[in-house]
Amino acid sequence: DSPNFGPDKAFDGDPDTRWATDYGVHSALLEMAYPAPIAVTGFHASEELDRVRRYRLEYLDGSDWRTILVGTTIGRDHKKTFPAVTASRFRLNITDAVEGPTLWEFSVDASAGIGAETTPSSSTSS
Repeated sequence: DSPNFGPDKAFDGDPDTRWATDYGVHSALLEMAYPAPIAVTGFHASEELDRVRRYRLEYLDGSDWRTILVGTTIGRDHKKTFPAVTASRFRLNITDAVEGPTLWEFSVDASAGIGAETTPSSSTSS
């Protein structure tokens, strides 16, 4: 949980910084929040050490997290598209990793331009 590897590093647009979980962590959440709902049609993630084996991209619908898509490895330049989903909160739910997940960047792609700032947050579980 070093500030050098905090969740904000996954959203800062800097290819030289990264979010990292602690050694021994095998599942983690990385969440982004917008002040108002946006329509999202894809996402991008870039992983440092190829540790993720399963993940779900999710959005908050009322009080329930809904799955947009399920995937396996992420790697260096992972991009997926999907039919538009409108929400103000999205998260990458890493459900299985061989060791502590660490990502250079995580972003969602809006069907229209995004003018809102994200408020990153993360939590981890083993």
